[in-house]
Amino acid sequence: QIRGYLPELTKKKVVNRHKRAKQNLEQKKEENKEYYDRNKRTKEAGIKKGDIVI
Repeated sequence: QIRGYLPELTKKKVVNRHKRAKQNLEQKKEENKEYYDRNKRTKEAGIKKGDIVI
């Protein structure tokens, strides 16, 4: 015998969790990029298309 009902997830909650997870992932990627750039002292390259490099 089942003494109670099993919980059900509504689609709205599932969609919101996916959306929130995607936002968190993008935010973490940006934070990791900033951390790496800051600690490795990276700079923007001043090289443009057509420049001659040695």
